[in-house]
Amino acid sequence: MRLASPRCSVRGAPSSLPPKARHAGEDSEVVRASVEATALDSDAAEEAAKIMGSLLRIGQQVNALDVLIAGTAVANGAEKIISKDRDYEKIAKVSDLKLEILR
Repeated sequence: MRLASPRCSVRGAPSSLPPKARHAGEDSEVVRASVEATALDSDAAEEAAKIMGSLLRIGQQVNALDVLIAGTAVANGAEKIISKDRDYEKIAKVSDLKLEILR
């Protein structure tokens, strides 16, 4: 199963940061080692346009960057988005992507 997880993290966090922030830097390395980065290409842009069109037809407003991330995920065969961002709930309604909301 391919997953897409839009998430920011702290890379190379200095030791002067709080422990939680330092661990985020360590977690970032683990994630980077196990996740393949993909580019926004014409296929991803086309999928994003389909998603945005579907959202607009049902009157849903979603951050355009979230739609680009979802389009990239679809174009690259991802089956699931994992995020804290609730915009993906709307996106999941108009796409084949499954969703896991982190708390």
